[in-house]
Amino acid sequence: PPHERGLRIPQGLGGGRLGRAAGCRVGRSAVPEDFVFQFKGLCYFTNGTERVRSVNRYIYNREEVVRFDSDVGEYRALTPLGRPEAESWNGQKDLLERTRAEADTVCRHNYETGKGFTWQRRGERCRPT
Repeated sequence: PPHERGLRIPQGLGGGRLGRAAGCRVGRSAVPEDFVFQFKGLCYFTNGTERVRSVNRYIYNREEVVRFDSDVGEYRALTPLGRPEAESWNGQKDLLERTRAEADTVCRHNYETGKGFTWQRRGERCRPT
């Protein structure tokens, strides 16, 4: 299918407490009505695809609150706000298996899909016009 040839992105985790944070209370402090929630899916390659590492970062108002690192193999809370999410996501075995597989299903796939405009151009220089 055509979608199999294109770039893939990690599924991420829509919803959850972090995704629904506006207007609720976290601990003793109220969450502001305006906030920024970011998901960053990163792929690190060593020697081509000999070693591939996938890192998913969940950021709330410029502070990373939860991280999944394929070298660790589970979600880690980096702040108290991220603790309930990490515990919940680590308890979902199907989600954990899918996320662990993303180094192959997302990163390796995208490496092959994008190599024509990434690593094959490493030595090219652009001349100012």
